[in-house]
Amino acid sequence: MKVKDIPSRGSSRVWAAAVLATALMTVVGVLMGVDSPARTTPQPTLGVAIGPRLPMAAGHRGLLTPVDALQRAAQQAELGMPPGIVRTVGTHFVVDGQPWRFLGFNDYKFTSQTYAAGFTCGGQHSDSELAADFVAMHQLGVTVVRTWFFQSFVAGRDWSAFDRVLAAAGRNGIRVIPVLANQWGSCENFNHTQQQYKTLGWYRSGYADHADYGMPMSYADYATAVAKHYAGDSRIAFWQLMNEAEALDSQGGVCHEQAAAKAIRSFADHMTGVVKAADPYHLVSLGTSGDGHCGISDGDYEFVHAGAVDVCEYHDYTAFPAPAARSNACAGLQKPLFAGERGFKADLGSGAVTPDTLNRRARYFAADIQAALGSDACQGYLIWSWSEGRSVSFDVSRNDPAAGLIQQSAGLVSPEAVYLAVSGQ
Repeated sequence: MKVKDIPSRGSSRVWAAAVLATALMTVVGVLMGVDSPARTTPQPTLGVAIGPRLPMAAGHRGLLTPVDALQRAAQQAELGMPPGIVRTVGTHFVVDGQPWRFLGFNDYKFTSQTYAAGFTCGGQHSDSELAADFVAMHQLGVTVVRTWFFQSFVAGRDWSAFDRVLAAAGRNGIRVIPVLANQWGSCENFNHTQQQYKTLGWYRSGYADHADYGMPMSYADYATAVAKHYAGDSRIAFWQLMNEAEALDSQGGVCHEQAAAKAIRSFADHMTGVVKAADPYHLVSLGTSGDGHCGISDGDYEFVHAGAVDVCEYHDYTAFPAPAARSNACAGLQKPLFAGERGFKADLGSGAVTPDTLNRRARYFAADIQAALGSDACQGYLIWSWSEGRSVSFDVSRNDPAAGLIQQSAGLVSPEAVYLAVSGQ
């Protein structure tokens, strides 16, 4: 995002700009924080400590018009909404009249439950295990979790697989991003039939005119049902239509970019309308890996997101180094961007997970979080993925030094940090 100069109107404005610039550097300084003596989670030695959270004194809000404008717009966005509902003002999220950013994890396994004769994907999560996971994440400062709300987990049954996740999240002040389908078919293949890639034809019409895997409803009908059931539920951050949408003519097949872009845009526009008709409160995200995939390559990423969807997303598994600062590809559309999945392997490609690789991985995450949130390009950052056991592959366990970065990064997601960033636009 391009940062504009703060207009100077007399010496007091110049002084205020200098004070705010200094404060911003303190709040969103390089994420290389030191350990807190009270913490039990092992932390890497990351260098410079993060500055304290700054109070939003009335003087701060009164000095710079953009801050006042954001707060007024945030309050306006909440009119007619139940408490706790996430909305957008330009490229920012807002909740209850205040700007809002988030940090957290992915865990696709949370809705998996064998013990209740439910669909399983990734192993069983008992109620007690799920509750313990959310307590641990709350203690780390997590505010959002992204997980699968596929029809496969509730097909032919009730909503209990989702209810218990939302209940555990709500008890711990955590919001959930429910993902409604998977491009690759993983965890959607009801009764563990062969997984099906979602083709160009699926995006053109298949999502609405047939039910996949022998499940009771088509994707469109299911999205209507789940959105209606949880309409206005403040434990939901926003809906996500798809995990990593793209539209080859078959998996590993040919990409017809122009046709794919049109099909995905049409799907996204239609389904956003469908979901919002059932749930007029929540925002909708399409769900993409980012630029470079069939139907969202180059300018088509912006074309697809220029329609009815509210939120833009990217996934990133590239090796370090990360960019010094990220940019929001949807800034011109005045829509917020978030990192839906960011991952580094626990062994950093060495073949062995050691305390050194975990500490170095934590430093990579720290620099990447700074690049995403410190530049105000992104409004949320989710690590792939939470682990109930050991840190292997892309998993991050609760005792992993990378997990402690959520608390260390609190200054970057505070309302104060957002106000200060907006003041510098």
